Amino acid sequence: MNYWEQIKQILSRKISPPSYLRWLARTWLKRAKGTVLSVAVPDEVTKEWMQHEFAGDIWSAIRELDFPFRQIVYEVSAAEEEGILNSTWQQKK
Repeated sequence: MNYWEQIKQILSRKISPPSYLRWLARTWLKRAKGTVLSVAVPDEVTKEWMQHEFAGDIWSAIRELDFPFRQIVYEVSAAEEEGILNSTWQQKK
């Protein structure tokens, strides 16, 4: 499981299922390099929500997992272009 999926797994236990599906299920790891974690999001609204509403929970999960990240970059990118399917939520069902 990649870094972001591990973070999402922790967040899935802290937020409501509708919130998870709306804001987190459609995000995925773009890349992790050094202390920078790049996360793909489907649109600007999700990007803003992640930066403002979930920032504290995300940094808490990063600390809990003892990951080396000091910066998170959210990049708007279409899931279809990446060929990515989110599996975290599907596995929880």
